[in-house]
Amino acid sequence: MSEDSNIHHSTRELIQGLGLGELPPALDVEGFRGTKGLPNRLIVDNAIACLEEIERSTGIIPLLYTGPSFWKYHLSLAPRCEELKRWPLWEASYDDHPHPMPWPETACGTRYTFWQHSGSGVVPGVEGDCDVNVFAGTEEQLRVLVGGSA
Repeated sequence: MSEDSNIHHSTRELIQGLGLGELPPALDVEGFRGTKGLPNRLIVDNAIACLEEIERSTGIIPLLYTGPSFWKYHLSLAPRCEELKRWPLWEASYDDHPHPMPWPETACGTRYTFWQHSGSGVVPGVEGDCDVNVFAGTEEQLRVLVGGSA
């Protein structure tokens, strides 16, 4: 199966699972199994193709999930890296503060839309560790983001 047909197939599955009140889709671009050993150019080109297809097919602007180290040592080194800034950033940074990443400022004055600051949170009723995230906006802005009204 070609990369393009994989993207189209995955996007069709994504569209079927979207519902009102859910966060927009996010593309997770990190240095794990899916990207290990690939050229930076190819990682960025594929990420852009996938983000564009999600947006075209769903009418929803997806988020790009990545961290400062992967940005610095991989994504920022690719020729088309600046194009990734068209999509809102979901920053993965397990520190006590988000790291400055070269994204445009949001309406709330941050460079991220979401910041995942922990992968070991505790949620009552959920077994095991949970990711902990912060939304850089107001409750009304979050309602708009998930397809509700402000």
